[in-house]
Amino acid sequence: MAQRNEILLLGAGELGAAFLPHLATLAQTHVTIGVRTPSKYEHLSKDRDNVGLLTLDTTGPSEELSRIFAKFDTVISCTGFGQSPEGMSKLAEEVLRAGRIRAEEGKGRVWFFPWQWGVDYDVTGDSEGLMPLFGEQVKVRNLLRKTAVQSNIKWTIVSTGIFMSFLFEQFWGMVDQEDRRIKVRALGSWDHKVSVTDVGDIGKCLAKVVAGDIESENRIVYVG
Repeated sequence: MAQRNEILLLGAGELGAAFLPHLATLAQTHVTIGVRTPSKYEHLSKDRDNVGLLTLDTTGPSEELSRIFAKFDTVISCTGFGQSPEGMSKLAEEVLRAGRIRAEEGKGRVWFFPWQWGVDYDVTGDSEGLMPLFGEQVKVRNLLRKTAVQSNIKWTIVSTGIFMSFLFEQFWGMVDQEDRRIKVRALGSWDHKVSVTDVGDIGKCLAKVVAGDIESENRIVYVG
């Protein structure tokens, strides 16, 4: 009998909630949703025997978080942009430490999916220092590339382009609806192409990756 894949899903916002139905259908899989206030998300685990909730704050002490992460085979970050840029490196370091803890315990590698859903940060860089968040994402990529193997982890980045819902968010300014009229703006220039993916479809692709249907170890998978 195949060993059960214990998945820790960090966050249950737009992305995490969209991932859950697809991950929960995978065979031999148990999904634990790590959130600050589990009582707010009990509806996500209701009627699902293979879904549980865990009180978890990613801003907490790193040593404690690493030991929690080490209990899981797969860690998927859906924490979003709400955290500070430095929080993304903090999480990556904690997962790397979790991998080393598992190695000491004679356990297999941690499979890490960092919060890199969206644009290709190898292409954007930090926009000449104007986007510290982008620069931090590049830092996380380089950290994983350099230290994953010796830290007993493997990683996968799923690069999807902009979430489709962002196009219609007022703060984004790309699509506005005023008095039955729709105004569409270019992202800088009409010559710029933008790829977008619905979060539900990202969840479908993620499930295929986790199931092993797509070659994805220590690499970036581009979907759209």
